[in-house]
Amino acid sequence: DGSVDAGSYDPDGGPVTLSQTPVGPYPLGTTPVTLVVTDNQGDSDTCQANVIVEDQMPPAIVCPDDMTMNVPPVYSGAVVAFEVTATDECPGTVTIVSNPPSGGFFPIGANEVICTATDVAGNTSQCSFIITVEAVCFDRYADVNCDGFTDARDLSTIIDIIYFGASPPPPCTTAP
Repeated sequence: DGSVDAGSYDPDGGPVTLSQTPVGPYPLGTTPVTLVVTDNQGDSDTCQANVIVEDQMPPAIVCPDDMTMNVPPVYSGAVVAFEVTATDECPGTVTIVSNPPSGGFFPIGANEVICTATDVAGNTSQCSFIITVEAVCFDRYADVNCDGFTDARDLSTIIDIIYFGASPPPPCTTAP
């Protein structure tokens, strides 16, 4: 709601009634409003003013929780997709930009993603989250030496353990 009255009064000291056309609330932008001031004798006067409504509220943005992706040790990272949402109190499209983007390549380690939502009035808000990519052996029984391949070197390691009493290699959680 917006009032264009800046202190109207009856010079004779009597009460006045005010009416605005159109009545609020007013949409975004500029709305011409006419004020009619009437005293108790029926005398009236009018004035016109513009009510300007601006969007100064940033959109609300929601990032996903931090996430962890596991990849075989021979990989240098992973392609990761995620979804960021944003809403705005005012009509119009909210644009979301994520850096790095969803569906992008994330290298081994912790990768911060910063997301920005921008509404049609240019108001912005941000959120961020971490995508951690870890190199992990998925099939410890077949890929005994944890090099990302099931091959003759794994068989050789198994023979050394079973027949010659060699100690098994430590569990692998990162790339060799």
